[in-house]
Amino acid sequence: MIRNTIFLMEDVASEVDLTGGRVELQYLPCTWKEVVQAAEWAGQARALGTGIAAAGCNSG
Repeated sequence: MIRNTIFLMEDVASEVDLTGGRVELQYLPCTWKEVVQAAEWAGQARALGTGIAAAGCNSG
């Protein structure tokens, strides 16, 4: 569900064109694609680490 929401956010951001044609805002597509995806990956890694810590064991 989160992945689909991220894809929806990306689609809406590209359709709306948040830059408005302004050169100084050309970084915004990167924010909506790269940063949001990175935050999701970090959240998944945190959840995995929490599960490992709660179990008290880890195997390589």
